[in-house]
Amino acid sequence: MAHVLSAHSMPESLIGERSNPLPVDEAYRLAAGGSLQAIRSALENVGRKQSAQRTLLSAARDILSGQVPRALHQLEGALKTATEQDRPYFVDVLAPLYVMTNRVADLDAVVEADPGGHPLAVVIAALRAVRDGLKGRRAMVQAAIDDLASYAACSEDDLLAGKVAQRLALAAYYVTAYECATSLAEASVQSFQRANAARLAVTSYSIIYNVHHAVTGDSLESLRAARQMADFAKVAGDRVYQNIGLLAQYEIAAEMGDADHLRELRVQIRREAVPEQFRERFACRVADFLPFAWEGHFEALRAGLSVARDALRLTPPMRALATSLMALSECALGNEAESRRLSRAAISLASLSIVESEPAYDRRYRLLARAIAGSVCVLLGASDRGRRAIEAKAFANNADLVAFAEVAHGRDYRELPTRNRGYGRAVQAARDLTIKCRPGIDLTRTERAVLQLLAEGLTAAQIASETGRSVSTVRNHTRSIIEKFDVSGRVAAVSHARKLGLLG
Repeated sequence: MAHVLSAHSMPESLIGERSNPLPVDEAYRLAAGGSLQAIRSALENVGRKQSAQRTLLSAARDILSGQVPRALHQLEGALKTATEQDRPYFVDVLAPLYVMTNRVADLDAVVEADPGGHPLAVVIAALRAVRDGLKGRRAMVQAAIDDLASYAACSEDDLLAGKVAQRLALAAYYVTAYECATSLAEASVQSFQRANAARLAVTSYSIIYNVHHAVTGDSLESLRAARQMADFAKVAGDRVYQNIGLLAQYEIAAEMGDADHLRELRVQIRREAVPEQFRERFACRVADFLPFAWEGHFEALRAGLSVARDALRLTPPMRALATSLMALSECALGNEAESRRLSRAAISLASLSIVESEPAYDRRYRLLARAIAGSVCVLLGASDRGRRAIEAKAFANNADLVAFAEVAHGRDYRELPTRNRGYGRAVQAARDLTIKCRPGIDLTRTERAVLQLLAEGLTAAQIASETGRSVSTVRNHTRSIIEKFDVSGRVAAVSHARKLGLLG
């Protein structure tokens, strides 16, 4: 006969007051959503003899402490000998680890069996929706949402209702139903707060963070979610998500070009002794090195991104962004040939294997790589190539791409959307160095005189009268200036000449 979960909130208050062994269902509730302190107290009460309760609790302790491989080993071993009644408890704690480590085949194997009338049947069904989301099965995910969302909204068991809503949110995120994902994640947070399960709310905030960071571009909302993620994780003693939340804030500060906040977070990351496995994540490495560009230290940006590109296991869009930033560095340092080569490589990498099911963050990295590489082309004087990079069919009509090119042409990076200012700031710093180091453009004495008069607002006829030349000759000189500057017209030529310091 199936057990009925005996409480609708964390049974932490019972730890230390119990004379009878902790039932498996209550051990599960603690393992699923209890704080590290409560789990450790429960472990002292269940004794050292191997049991389902001890395995669940010790695996949860390891997960919260960042020892995911050890937790996987324990749960996989226990699953082999678990009773029919205990098996769903192990599956429910184990399956999210398979999601975290991208072991889709293993996830498929453990969630496929229907546990029948077990109390966890509905949350296992929600795990199957996550599996379908990872496989891009949009219709099946939608069917699961239609079938299970009412349980999440109406159940009196806040812990299980929150789990169902959270897993449906994750499945929706995987099939790019982002508005639905955010709504379900926010509903799950409310359920977990009622259940006193702060630790589980952390994952919900990670979904909200990813939607706003990689999809909507709302920097303030993504920053809020990242802070909530870190704060809730700290309360629960979850070092893994505390680190993820902290590094998410670090990445956002870099993208916003907020040097002061970035510096504060870097100090905090060192003080918290964030493990190398987190600090070696690609986004963190970019945040480490991007500020060097703001200060004009492009050698350091180039070296750091070169190591990250070659040492880390990167997706093609990540590799494309690293390569585009290296191209920007070479451009700023005056190495035009290498900059051209790297910008072409970045554009190519950013175009490969574009698929609808691609993670949102990879899609963003593609756009950033394309934007920065296109900006490099502009800085190198290859405006046509830069325009082609930005106006390619897969990226057409994207305001972010156009804005980066405008920074390369002279727009202030602070006019960009908040989440792009850090990268725009790097492009502007490279632009300033490129102009400063660029050899003088070879204008004739007459062309310089015509340019000066153009800057004063004179027409071709007025310049002809002023210089004693024909209107046709003045127009020929103007055309020559425009070609040498590689700009679109006389107004752009004057603007470019001012940046080069050619006008008084």
